[in-house]
Amino acid sequence: MVKQDNKEETKEENEKGKTISIRGIKEDAYRRMTRLAKETGKTIGEITNDAYHAFIASVEGAKRLSREFIEGLNSTETKSISNLKKVTISGSDLKEIDGPIRFSNIDDLRFESVDPSDFEKKVASIVNVKTLTIPKSISKSKVLLKCSFVDEIIQA
Repeated sequence: MVKQDNKEETKEENEKGKTISIRGIKEDAYRRMTRLAKETGKTIGEITNDAYHAFIASVEGAKRLSREFIEGLNSTETKSISNLKKVTISGSDLKEIDGPIRFSNIDDLRFESVDPSDFEKKVASIVNVKTLTIPKSISKSKVLLKCSFVDEIIQA
């Protein structure tokens, strides 16, 4: 019966924690931990465990945040339509493509039956286009804000 009780006590001691020596602890950090332990009524081991848990949680949180940030960037990645002689884009064409679109190096680019809000949301930029034709329903000034190196804009 005594042997059984001793085994249970040893098991409890192991579950509570074992003595671990850590090299490289700065003296001022240890003093501050000791002071904090006295102020809170906890042991230095409990304070250290809390610090480890907080640090690990913040690192894991930073990793998660970084991963979500990169996923967000990838989901809004600009698509590119480029190097064409002539292309006509309809409103349904714009809606079929996920994310913003960059149009570049096109001789004749025409937008037909495109809703102004769809144009605003979907067209990221129009670069190096000789002739750009837009519907009258789309504000030319809003189109100009998306244009660079466009030779001619026709509103038809």
